[in-house]
Amino acid sequence: MIITERNADDGEFFFAPIYYLTGDLETAKFYSNLASATSKFGTYLEQKIRELINLPVENYDSLFSCLFPLEKKYLLRKQKIVGVEPDFITIDPINFSVDVFEVKTNVFNMDSKQCQTENLTGAKIKKHFVEILPEYNTTVYLVNFFGFEPSKRGKYVEPLTTNFIHINGETFANMLGISLDSVLDSLKNNRELNQQFIRGYKSKPVEVLNA
Repeated sequence: MIITERNADDGEFFFAPIYYLTGDLETAKFYSNLASATSKFGTYLEQKIRELINLPVENYDSLFSCLFPLEKKYLLRKQKIVGVEPDFITIDPINFSVDVFEVKTNVFNMDSKQCQTENLTGAKIKKHFVEILPEYNTTVYLVNFFGFEPSKRGKYVEPLTTNFIHINGETFANMLGISLDSVLDSLKNNRELNQQFIRGYKSKPVEVLNA
């Protein structure tokens, strides 16, 4: 993932908190560019994971037709199901299991409201699959992909997300038959370009504007 300049007028940055703290327009732009990249990182991670999965992909609608083959494990194509869009769903007709995964780059960044919303979502998607595939064992997982463990902050997350089984990235990767190291390596592919981007901003002088 390459960090790029946001397409925004300078006037927008004058209202950014970082501008009020520093008075420097370039710092406000730099911070905004990094924040934008960070907000897209989860989607980028999901894309890199999907590139490594070797499971055949099926549409959710195929579950209700004779077109869905029943001889191996499948990954469902990502789409909304009962208003929920899980990151990954696998269906294993051999072991009669449905595994639903919600992947977070850092679970412990969620606030209490997000936890409660996520927990209700987990219950909703599990209930749905239990109803349409009652002979299958459905499990929903909350994946803390990088395995970060909180000290004090974030301890409230697990008690507020009890509808999920909490797992780390290594367990998740093993369940999908991919290499965690391969995912992590693929995330580093654009480091050199991103370092050039950072050096460009670091070389700019701080100029306090009266805006």
